[in-house]
Amino acid sequence: MPYEKFDNTWISVTVERNLNMMHYERKVYTGLELLSDVGGFNGMLLLLFGVISNIWNFNNFDNFMVTRLFKIKKPKDELDDDMPYFLQSDYIKIGNFPYFLELFRSLLPEKL
Repeated sequence: MPYEKFDNTWISVTVERNLNMMHYERKVYTGLELLSDVGGFNGMLLLLFGVISNIWNFNNFDNFMVTRLFKIKKPKDELDDDMPYFLQSDYIKIGNFPYFLELFRSLLPEKL
């Protein structure tokens, strides 16, 4: 008999072939597998947050330093004669945050 085993057999492997049997297997490639192939969630999230924070904070440090380093003169109608000299000028006000318009302008060629 082909399926009988000897008494001292621990493991036995049988290979059976049936040419009339068909076996179908469906493999679905998902979006998560695609992200893991590209580099995983960690790299994608770091890249995404890096780009978003770069767009959000574009030129922010430069604008902050300009507002702290340079002063503008006040118009004559705002000045009093007895106003001290250091009050005759005022710091530049910082612009609206975030600076999307500056980012857009920096991406355009200079001739436009």
